[in-house]
Amino acid sequence: MTRGLARHPVHAAVALLVVAAFFQCPQVRAGEATAESDSTRAQGHDKPVVGTSQSGYQTETTSVGGHSVENTLADDDKVKNSLVNVKFLGSNFYEFKRRAYDSLGLALGMDYNFLNQYATFSSSDTQGASGVFRFFGMWSPGGADKHKSGLVFRIQNKHLIGQGLTPRELGFDTGSALSTAGFTASGWGVSNLYWTQVNNNRRHRISIGHLKAGHFIDVYPFLSAWTGFMDDASYNNPTMAQPHVGFGIVYRGYYLHQFYFAAGIHDANGTPTSMDFNSFFKTNEYFSWAETGWSPDPANAKSGNKISVSGWQVNERGEAGVPSGRGLLLTAVKKLSENWSPFLRAGISDGEAALVKSMISLGFGANVRTSDFFGMAFSWAHPYQGQGREQLTWETLYQLQLTQNIEVTPGFQWTFHPAQNPDHESVFVASVVRFRVAF
Repeated sequence: MTRGLARHPVHAAVALLVVAAFFQCPQVRAGEATAESDSTRAQGHDKPVVGTSQSGYQTETTSVGGHSVENTLADDDKVKNSLVNVKFLGSNFYEFKRRAYDSLGLALGMDYNFLNQYATFSSSDTQGASGVFRFFGMWSPGGADKHKSGLVFRIQNKHLIGQGLTPRELGFDTGSALSTAGFTASGWGVSNLYWTQVNNNRRHRISIGHLKAGHFIDVYPFLSAWTGFMDDASYNNPTMAQPHVGFGIVYRGYYLHQFYFAAGIHDANGTPTSMDFNSFFKTNEYFSWAETGWSPDPANAKSGNKISVSGWQVNERGEAGVPSGRGLLLTAVKKLSENWSPFLRAGISDGEAALVKSMISLGFGANVRTSDFFGMAFSWAHPYQGQGREQLTWETLYQLQLTQNIEVTPGFQWTFHPAQNPDHESVFVASVVRFRVAF
């Protein structure tokens, strides 16, 4: 059955919605009221308060990136200011999740992401579509460290929809040095399985296991392939030769109240479809990094105020035929108001291991209607010598919270002087359909 659903992702999505429909109907006996957590209601009001937790996951927001399991759990659990006040899952579902969290320390979530992009030019197909199903969670075994330390896990399936390209392939097929999305078709895989240990005052944190470097290095509030910018310049910095998910060790500590230091070492040959811990200890090919920075709330990567400098280095990957490389990254974000945060990101690299040699990105993110998001970013990228001309990219998106569980995000990316496409002065890529369903 699992193999059948993997071959037919649309059927899997329908099955997911059928299960959701069951929970949508409140299981109420005659004369009884539905059980709803007090934390989701304002005192003296019957309506759930926007931004409050439904299952108690708010305490999971951490210093790791916005697309990490911990932050995804916290964000998805909040009551949304949706355009249509429809919830696929009733209060029974969230009460079950709260009981599992309070009694077992187990936080659970799942989502389905879909993207269909169209390009005005491509060397093959001008459309690309892909879907991603993810089941994820965190188990905090208890005691005083509950809601702090725990086992983080995520299982996912990335699949092609249709017979053409994935959005990741489409972006490069336009002749751009940077892709327009991270949606691929790598199939089933474990994308996270690591232990995080946090001390009692949350000032020191170490994570070890099967993890992704991009969840820890150079993070900023809008770093999410599923809910934020998709262009490589505004996602993980393209001047960094970040490896796929693999075995790694990361430390992060806070000093002098608002300053922090972080460092990590990772298997440079990680893969999205397997967990080969032996590769880390046998090949001796590593991606390592260190970062220092300032933030008034360094324990929360989504606080909106930050400046950081990161350095990275990767060994030559002999079997893969990838050269060694090194580089520096800079990120600065300033929260000017409750809803408005401009940002600057830059990077420079050496060794041709990364996508481009240097990059500068300027943009902003704005919260609209509390739960919606509007973002705009402009980037300049300079490829390595012999790999094309300098290019400029403009990305704009609007994430609409359609219902409590569904986000719809139209957007576009316009690349001027695509680095490896001298015959076209610009290429326009539209996210024709982009949505996310989260539970």
